[in-house]
Amino acid sequence: MFDWNDLKHFLAVARHGSTIAAGKALGTSQSTVHRRLEELERRLGRALVTRQASGYRLTEYGTALLPFAERIEAAVAALPPGALDEAGLQAHIAPLFARMRQAAPDRIYLANH
Repeated sequence: MFDWNDLKHFLAVARHGSTIAAGKALGTSQSTVHRRLEELERRLGRALVTRQASGYRLTEYGTALLPFAERIEAAVAALPPGALDEAGLQAHIAPLFARMRQAAPDRIYLANH
């Protein structure tokens, strides 16, 4: 099952360049950001970032995922109040993932397990 929080943590790392800065931006610990990022990579079966001395850099796959993740983030932000419970979120997000898979099935595949 897809977890919006994993994708949210990926976006924060992509924007801030480190798990420490992403954690500060999200109001959570570096270890939580790292764990969520690793879980998303595990679900996808692909590395999204590489660690460098200057911080994290997106891999080619992470770069390809970024615009899709940003669209999902915008869709979540546009949800009506009360729709963010797990069932409501899944109902609103599932069609976006279906379209995402159709748009770039060879580049982006989000596992539903």
